[in-house]
Amino acid sequence: TPLLEDSRLLLANTLLLAEETQARLLTITGLQDSLESSMIALHLARLLAQCRCNVLLVDANLAHPMQHIWNEKPLQGGLVELLEFAQDADRESIRGKGQFRPKIREPGVSPIGRYLQRTALPSLQLLPAGKAQRDPATILGMSALPQLLHQALNFVDFVIIDCPSFSQAEVHLLGASSDQLLLVVNSACNRLPQIEQAIENFSQAGIKPGGLIVVQSRLNHRFQAGGDGSL
Repeated sequence: TPLLEDSRLLLANTLLLAEETQARLLTITGLQDSLESSMIALHLARLLAQCRCNVLLVDANLAHPMQHIWNEKPLQGGLVELLEFAQDADRESIRGKGQFRPKIREPGVSPIGRYLQRTALPSLQLLPAGKAQRDPATILGMSALPQLLHQALNFVDFVIIDCPSFSQAEVHLLGASSDQLLLVVNSACNRLPQIEQAIENFSQAGIKPGGLIVVQSRLNHRFQAGGDGSL
């Protein structure tokens, strides 16, 4: 089927990108606020997991989180809470003049492990968005984020980050923390000048997109999230 062929191509290109550039931490964004980039992030994470790669899917689309719904998991207890915990731990450490050593910071232990949720696929774990009480850009701008994301690569093969559309400030924060940024464009409504402008904006911020993922508008109907990880 066309969807199966597209899936194979997406998977092959991702694995090739990882081999050529050592890109294991991938950010997925789109030109406009829609479900498409979030669906692609989930789809790619599942494809990699089905190939026996250990994958962590991070829902950083704090304003419009969807991954917890598609994976039938709770929203709270995710990325927001992880970052707030890390920030509080840093403050306590400073306040205690280095005497504070929470158990979760023992050598070899990453705080991120306590916030991960297993999915229907054994090789795929989810870090849901969490319940944001503040501006998403403020939360994702916390200094602990890049370190936590890279710590995750100690126990998974790939980290896939679902983030908002490129017009949001947090995309630049996430893109700068990742190995590659993949831009989802819709052939039915995105025109070449829009795509070129987006690439130029990323370039000005020092972020070079690793590639484009072109979808059609009917993707929303063709790809539905199945709890068993089926395509």
